[in-house]
Amino acid sequence: MKAAVINAPNGAVSIEERERPSPGHGEVLIRVRACGVCHGDLMLQLGQFPFARYPIVPGHEITGVIEEVGRDVDKLRKGDRIGLSALFSSCGRCAQCVEGDECLCSQMQFTGVTQDGGYQ
Repeated sequence: MKAAVINAPNGAVSIEERERPSPGHGEVLIRVRACGVCHGDLMLQLGQFPFARYPIVPGHEITGVIEEVGRDVDKLRKGDRIGLSALFSSCGRCAQCVEGDECLCSQMQFTGVTQDGGYQ
């Protein structure tokens, strides 16, 4: 599959061929149908997120169709249309998560910044 990748802060965006990922436990694989371009993507390219993980596939405004369902996913099915939050994951147990402020979780993962995003 083709992916737009930023390999380092202040680096160019390059198109790479990557293997198709498989969903893990509690995950789904999404066939991206659309992914917005956001100022955050430019900030990522310019190295303005100190917590970013490079190389990274940007893009956090994703919509698509579920292509494959991982283990223990019971509410989503292959073929379902889906849109995601920029918040990839959080711990679900800390005070911030319990209070509904998952975006402040110290274990938070951000789509297209710490986890590969939708430009693939």
